Amino acid sequence: MKDGEHFGTIPGCGDKKILFKSGSEKLNLMFRLSPTYHEQRIDYPNGHREYIINCTLTHINSGLTWGQGVGSCSTLENKFRYRWDDTGRDVPEEYWESRDSDVLGGPQFSVRKVAGKWKIYQKVEHDNPADYYNTVLKMAKKRAHVDATLTATAASDIFTQDIEDDVENGVY
Repeated sequence: MKDGEHFGTIPGCGDKKILFKSGSEKLNLMFRLSPTYHEQRIDYPNGHREYIINCTLTHINSGLTWGQGVGSCSTLENKFRYRWDDTGRDVPEEYWESRDSDVLGGPQFSVRKVAGKWKIYQKVEHDNPADYYNTVLKMAKKRAHVDATLTATAASDIFTQDIEDDVENGVY
């Protein structure tokens, strides 16, 4: 297994290695484990959807179940629910003195540098959550598979899974 390809670290999040999907697949091959998946879909108002996936790892030679894992993902997660739209407005000078988002219009506004100019962007909800159905399904499947692999191979003392999600959610 190669660092940076099958597992790795996230800068600023400590030294614990994260098991990537490719590493999970390689461990399954080494241990001769075959994954099967059971999907649960939950539909929410306004077109939002959540997938909960259970992954069972079965030993190919013996047919015995070696482990199970669960993963979920939803279009209500920040990275799928919202996007940042350019308001077309430049960042006012007084913002740089206080860094107060109220100067921009509130906490749903942020600044980004575009073509050398600082612009105000607004966090808005995607108008079509269905654009992300396949993405959240695949993410839930990946989370379940990695969880099952960590369980079945007793690799939790070497690898973790959730730091990448914590980083995306602002924990680190």
